[in-house]
Amino acid sequence: APKWYYQTVDEQVCRSGFGIGDQNAVETAKQNARYALVQNIDRGVKTVIYGHFREVENPAERELIARFEKDAMLPRFVDSNLQYQNVEYLNEVNKGFARVCIPTNTLVKYQKNRLNNIRIEVLEKYRDEAFDELEAETPDTAPADIKLENNVPSQEHGPHQFPKQDPFKELERDTDIR
Repeated sequence: APKWYYQTVDEQVCRSGFGIGDQNAVETAKQNARYALVQNIDRGVKTVIYGHFREVENPAERELIARFEKDAMLPRFVDSNLQYQNVEYLNEVNKGFARVCIPTNTLVKYQKNRLNNIRIEVLEKYRDEAFDELEAETPDTAPADIKLENNVPSQEHGPHQFPKQDPFKELERDTDIR
């Protein structure tokens, strides 16, 4: 193998691959390197997910987390961000070699985004379950004579008036934010 084949690259996540045969071995090497990179990132994502969610015991939450572990978008992410480096064919051994890399900061952003999406989904699940519990426990207490239009009480039934001014403008005025 060439000298660069097993060497690490600063600030990049790289994987190398090889192919045997004629000049088409270079394409095989590129494909093998890309596949190795996808597998490596996938293992990393699963490790991060495990580290952040290993304490979760609720089966529904576990199912949600397991769904996120299977990252269907990972191959597309890799394809759109990978850079081919050190593509080489060695005639004396009839082998092609290739290295593919993704900048580490790009991968970290991707992993943080996925982790954040998982957290949001889990929190939304908690929220939905809490609302379901509240709805199950709360009797229907709304007076029968109040008419709702699009789930909003009409203004003729009660003293509550909806604000006519933008609440953000009021906040800006009250806090003197400019």
